[in-house]
Amino acid sequence: MEIATFETKCHCGYTFDLPELSDMSYGEFLYFDSSGNGARYLCAINNQTWEYISTIIDSELKDTSLTKGIIIRNTLGEIADKININTTYVQKGVCPKCNSFVNSNTEIKKGIMEVEEMSFKQFQKYTDSEKRRIVTEFIKL
Repeated sequence: MEIATFETKCHCGYTFDLPELSDMSYGEFLYFDSSGNGARYLCAINNQTWEYISTIIDSELKDTSLTKGIIIRNTLGEIADKININTTYVQKGVCPKCNSFVNSNTEIKKGIMEVEEMSFKQFQKYTDSEKRRIVTEFIKL
């Protein structure tokens, strides 16, 4: 997926291009590797993994009206296929130099970046009971 990038400056002084979705991106999300090594794109609309986690949350939690979407997004960041096994995906930009969270400056557009779609191949290999156990661990945190 091609996504516009914007100049971003971290508090450490490092300047880099950070992809940013438009305000019109309903049901679309960007995740960033917590070590600053890359971004992944997720479209939640008709996404089987999103819907699977949603079903588990509905059966495990009583009142999810205010937090369900956040719980799903956080869980997806944990179970997604990783660039680096020792990291996770977060929904905040991460400086590739110092690994601090950053906010993009959407005033200075720099270009276009190809961002790979987030995948869940490893998660899909598990049995249903293993998937439920994994997701339940994350939603109980």
